[in-house]
Amino acid sequence: MALRALLGLAFFRSKLGWASEGSPSADCLLQKQRSVFRDDASRQFSDLHGDLQGQALSKKIAALADSMEPGVTRDLLNSFRICGSCKDFRRFGEHLDGGYLICMDHLAKGDIQAAYSMGIDDHDLWSKDIYTNYGVPVFQYDCTVDKAAQDCDSCSFYKSCLKGEDDGVEDPMNLTLKQV
Repeated sequence: MALRALLGLAFFRSKLGWASEGSPSADCLLQKQRSVFRDDASRQFSDLHGDLQGQALSKKIAALADSMEPGVTRDLLNSFRICGSCKDFRRFGEHLDGGYLICMDHLAKGDIQAAYSMGIDDHDLWSKDIYTNYGVPVFQYDCTVDKAAQDCDSCSFYKSCLKGEDDGVEDPMNLTLKQV
């Protein structure tokens, strides 16, 4: 379910040409949080430690992407690289499951054109929060429920689930990332 925030606010915005010129991280999905410390030595150690962990994660994701055939999934994984730090995280959605932290450093109202929420289940405050804060259409997908959990003026529900490019049960309810 964490996929919904990433897809809605970064991937589709950048891949569809909606990225803002002023957003240095427009095509980057992963960012690390920068901590605040009282002394410079603690800050430097924390930054170095966090950078090493972030770089290791970024390299693992890049290696996984490189092992795949060209396609939408590979493109998505290639966008999961650590490319900056984040000073302002904000939580959207429910308090526990269904809530996601989003880096707000380079997101301005007007940068986001649409949001995609995959797997809304019977709770989806994330869609309502995104619509309320950004006024953009939200496209909600879930083949396991019959209707959207949250109503919002510009939300569209589709009884569909994601499937792989060449795998999955042939069912009109199952869509690939490219189809979505």
